[in-house]
Amino acid sequence: VVGNMPSPNRFKTAHRILSAELARYGFDICHQFHPSWYNDSIKNDDLPAEILPPLPNASPHSTAFLVGNTKNLWPVFLNWLYREKHVSKVDSGDDDILHNDPLDAYTKEVIGKVIDDNSWRLLSSSSPSSMAEDTSSGKRNGGLLHKSSRGMKCNGTEESIQYDVYWAADTSKERLVSMQRISQVSGLCYLDEATNMACHPTYGPWISFRAAIVLTPWCCTSIEESECDDLVSPPPPERLAPGLLSKEEAAAAREYLQQAFDEGRPDEVHKYLIASRDCITLGKEKYRFTESQILYHYTQNVRYILEGIEDFEYTSSK
Repeated sequence: VVGNMPSPNRFKTAHRILSAELARYGFDICHQFHPSWYNDSIKNDDLPAEILPPLPNASPHSTAFLVGNTKNLWPVFLNWLYREKHVSKVDSGDDDILHNDPLDAYTKEVIGKVIDDNSWRLLSSSSPSSMAEDTSSGKRNGGLLHKSSRGMKCNGTEESIQYDVYWAADTSKERLVSMQRISQVSGLCYLDEATNMACHPTYGPWISFRAAIVLTPWCCTSIEESECDDLVSPPPPERLAPGLLSKEEAAAAREYLQQAFDEGRPDEVHKYLIASRDCITLGKEKYRFTESQILYHYTQNVRYILEGIEDFEYTSSK
C-alpha cells in the first residue's frame, strides 16, 4: 500500500483504515494530503475557479486522501466482473455493466462501500464500545457519493463526519479536480507539466488516480488543534524530479503526446499515448500494466476487458 506518513492522531487511524480496506479491492494507493495544499497551488498559479475550482469546505480540521491504483487493480476488477457480475468471454452476463464503463462502476461501488462501512471508525480515537452510531445514510446522486455525514456520540460528545468524494472520471464544472495536481502538491509524484504525466518514484507512470476523499469532523470539540495541523507540507515538487525522468525520456514523451494530438484517426491515438508511457524506464519492467489493462485504459473498449477475463479464466482453471 502506498501512502505518506500520516499524522499521529485520528487522521492516522483514518488513513490506516482506508488504506487497508481499499487495498483489498485493488486500490493500493491511498495518500494523505491537506486540501489547502491543492487550493493554494491553484491560487498561486492564478487559475480562475471556472477553469479549476478549489476544493470547498477545506477547513483547518479537514484531511484528504488521493486514491489510485497500480497494475494490481486489474485482476481484482476482473474477478469482480467474473464472480459477481457473471461476465465471461462467451457470456456477457449483465449487459448493462459492460455498456456503462464497468471500471468506473466498480470504482464508485467499492469506494462508496468502504466509506459507508467504515465511516464510524474513520475519525474515532475511542473504542467501538464507547460509541453510539447514528446510521444516517449518505447522499447518492447518479452514483456519486458526496456531502454525506455520520453522527456519533464519543464519550458523551456529539460529533459527526462529513465526507466528500471527487471522482477522477467526473469532469463536470462543479466537481472537476486535477488528481495529477494533487499528486504533485502532496509529494506523491513528480508531474511533468508538458504532458500532465505523473511519475511515481517506484511505479513510474504506471499508476492511475480514481478519487479524492475529503473528510471533515463536525464538531471538532474533542479534537486538538495540533491533531489537524501536524501534517507536514511535502517537499517542493522539483525535488522529486532528479532521477525519475531523464531529459531524453521527457522529450520523447512530449513528442508522442504531440503525435497523439496530431493523429487524425481516432482509433490510432491510443498507440501514441501508450508510447508516451512506454518510453519511461522507471517502473516499466516490474509495474507496467498488462496489455488488456492499458488498452482498456486508453480506449474504453470492453473488448479488452473480455480478453482480460479470458486470461483470468485460464489462470483460475489451473
